[in-house]
Amino acid sequence: MQYHISTELGDDENPGTSEKPWRTLARANAHRYAGGDKIRLRAGEIFSGSLSFSPDNVTKDEGEHFTIEAYGSDTELGYPLPDPVIESGTESAITLRNLSRVKVWDIEVRGSGYDTNTGWGVRILNDAPGAERLKHVHV
Repeated sequence: MQYHISTELGDDENPGTSEKPWRTLARANAHRYAGGDKIRLRAGEIFSGSLSFSPDNVTKDEGEHFTIEAYGSDTELGYPLPDPVIESGTESAITLRNLSRVKVWDIEVRGSGYDTNTGWGVRILNDAPGAERLKHVHV
C-alpha cells in the first residue's frame, strides 16, 4: 500500500491516499505498516517533526522493501519540484530501528544546526537482542 502525506492538501482524518493524504508525520508514525508499503511525502513541501519506524509499527517482510520517498511534480512549470524537507529541530528526522529492507529516497532532512542538534538526519539503529545484521538498507 502507499500512504501519502501533504502539509498543504492533507488532513490526519484522511485515509492517506494520493487523493486524500494525511497532513502530519505524527499521523504516519501512528500507523502500522507491512513490507512493501510506501510512505510518500509531497514534493516541494516542508514537514515538521520526525518519522520513526521499528518492528513495533512495521511488520518484517523478507521480500519487499519498506520505502520512504517523495511524490508529485509540477509539469505546468516545466521543472520538477524540490524534494520534500523534514525539519526535525533537535531530533533525528528519520529513525529506523532494527529494520531490514528499507529504502529512503529523495527526502531532504534538516536539523537545528551543529551547536544545538542532538539527533541525526537519518538514524539507523541495530540494538535488538542478538543484533542480527540489518540487510538491504538503502539511504
